[in-house]
Amino acid sequence: MKQSLARIPTHRYALIGALAAALLGAGCTALSGSQTDTQTARATVGAQTPFTTLEAEAGQLADGAQLHAFAPPIPKVSTLELEASGDAYVRLDQAGASVSWQNPVAELNAIVIRSSIPDTPEGGGQTATLGLYVDGVFRQALTVSSTQSWIYRTPGKGWLDDPRPGGMPFHFYNEDRARIVGPPIARGSTLTLRKDAASTCPVYNVDCIDLEHVGDPLPQPADSLSVLDYGADPSGAKDSQAAIQACVDAARPQAKVVWIPAGRYTIDSLVPTGLDLAGVSVQGAGMWHTLLYRQTPNPWPQGVKRWRSETRVGTHSVLRDLAIDSNSVTRGAFVAGGSASGITAGGEGWLIQRVWVQHCDAQWLSGTNGTIRDCRVADSWADGINLNNSNMRRFNQAGVLMTAGINLSAINNFVRGGGDDGLATYSDGGEDGKNTKMVGTRIIGNTSVAPYWANALRVAGGIDVEVRDNLCLGSASNSGMAIGVFGTSGNPLESALVAHNVVIGGGGWNTVNQHGVTIGSHRSIPSKIVFRDNTIKDSRRAGIWVGGLQELTCEHNRIIQPATSGILIGPRVTGTGVFSGNTVTGLHAGEQPLVTMSPDSFVLTRHDLPVTELRGDAAGATKGTRKGGCAYRLELKGPWNDGWAKPGPGLAAIWHEELPAPGTYRVEIWYAADPNQDHATDARLTVHTVIGGKISFINLRQNTEQWHELGTYGFDKTAEVELVGTGADGNLVPVHVRFSPAVR
Repeated sequence: MKQSLARIPTHRYALIGALAAALLGAGCTALSGSQTDTQTARATVGAQTPFTTLEAEAGQLADGAQLHAFAPPIPKVSTLELEASGDAYVRLDQAGASVSWQNPVAELNAIVIRSSIPDTPEGGGQTATLGLYVDGVFRQALTVSSTQSWIYRTPGKGWLDDPRPGGMPFHFYNEDRARIVGPPIARGSTLTLRKDAASTCPVYNVDCIDLEHVGDPLPQPADSLSVLDYGADPSGAKDSQAAIQACVDAARPQAKVVWIPAGRYTIDSLVPTGLDLAGVSVQGAGMWHTLLYRQTPNPWPQGVKRWRSETRVGTHSVLRDLAIDSNSVTRGAFVAGGSASGITAGGEGWLIQRVWVQHCDAQWLSGTNGTIRDCRVADSWADGINLNNSNMRRFNQAGVLMTAGINLSAINNFVRGGGDDGLATYSDGGEDGKNTKMVGTRIIGNTSVAPYWANALRVAGGIDVEVRDNLCLGSASNSGMAIGVFGTSGNPLESALVAHNVVIGGGGWNTVNQHGVTIGSHRSIPSKIVFRDNTIKDSRRAGIWVGGLQELTCEHNRIIQPATSGILIGPRVTGTGVFSGNTVTGLHAGEQPLVTMSPDSFVLTRHDLPVTELRGDAAGATKGTRKGGCAYRLELKGPWNDGWAKPGPGLAAIWHEELPAPGTYRVEIWYAADPNQDHATDARLTVHTVIGGKISFINLRQNTEQWHELGTYGFDKTAEVELVGTGADGNLVPVHVRFSPAVR
């Protein structure tokens, strides 16, 4: 028996089929032009790639293959469905179970499988094979692995590659690449992945496949130096770091290109710095042909205090046409099995192009006038690509502060399975707020798919930021797109244009404040954002959520089938907003297109959607009135962020309520979830009763997102419950309270 389900038509992850027709034919501007010019409109949304992606749920299922798709409610932990690229995957757990597709690629000779197979009881993962069949005939066994997936978020211990301490499992998927043996496969042939007799793993969860025709290796460029002449080993049998660096150092004064021919080059030197490519152009033979493979220390060797293995580009560096991978099994450059960044950048006028990075920490890119384009990032341990101002101030030899984060661009890149934000720009003010502000960031025509932690795309501060023509597909934990400021040290977002992007999904398990798109701000400086002509589809909560202090223009956006409100303006929002020309379709019963929880502090200067005003609810009230006319409000004192705060003196969250009459009341409390396990376990809560304060200590990591009884107390007509920040051992969140007459 066969079955099929087409969820999101996918080809090169550009918008085609029904979705593209809906997008370009119903009010959004049709774009055309060259993808090579950041100022020229594009014909498509998302990256144009050399491969075609087919979702497993769009294939033909046979012989016991099962479709698993996300269905509400949103869980409080990560799941295989949430981390899948289309919120669905195909499970093969019976002998002969299979999924098949029609091949759309001419002369197909390469494949990537994104799949999940189980971890082992002690961690560390396993490898297994799936059979690849072409038109029903066995072609080869394809290796899949969980040795670099299945990580456990463990309180007090971070990310562990070991389930035994009881951490929350996540990062379920891994991408495995293979060249297809035998003759190239013709377009129109049937491709099948089958759990055959050699497939010894009990279960295979298939998310998607990438199909590609890979050409011959590129030739050596003229006027270049080959790393082979300096002792590099293309077989991978010995370390090649010193040889590659020697070739780079020789090429720099001669202004020659460094040539890394086809091969696998091992990087395992335990030195404190990685490859330094400043001032040279480095050319590989192609992403499928030249591989720099990093061996990370595990266990951590004695006597080694610091170890880095990233590839660093600097002033006038060019890095092209190769792949970077590692055997890392967790996050962090200085932990056993942890990985440093794949690529870091600083200096002036650098270019990274057609580089494929996998199993590394963030591509951490700073400097001025730098561009990363046409690259591919998978299974990262942190952000896929992060354009930033370097986290710290740097001074030249004259003691002058060097600029960083000026005119940085990410263009036409494809990121999937990010271990933090898939794509991000991060303008960090530093602890004293004096870091250089980022200016002129461009994030244009990229695709970000299924990050297992954080957002598909994040804009965190900056001036003259442009985010355009990007495709964001899902986020297991957070939002499809987050716009605003990072934490308490981030620079404000002083001006940004976010236009012609498509966000599908978003709104994950990491607290209830995750949506299709979230728009926030600096705590005291407004975000100045133009959010225009975007499409937000199938968000798991609200389509767009607005918080903080805003000067927002939100116009001509299309919100399709949000799980809750179309646009939700949260509590305690201040400033002004223009909401014109937006459409919301496919609302569920009882949901509204535009809801504001801050009608008295956030001014809608122009809008054309019906507005629903709320003055409080259980999950974020500022003030309101209960049935029967009893008034309540939540008062926040001290430096609260957006729904949380670090402990400290002067910090408090006080719930005030006018009761119907003096008497004895049952008191219940509610507080938000703690996905990071960093909330206080000893938060001091005082109930002010008729006979004085009654103190309790609350563990904010337990019993979250549910009402539970605190006790029964006597009150005058006014009741107060106060959470204070002094002495707590973790972060605080406001506690919401409800009162009911005690039964005598």
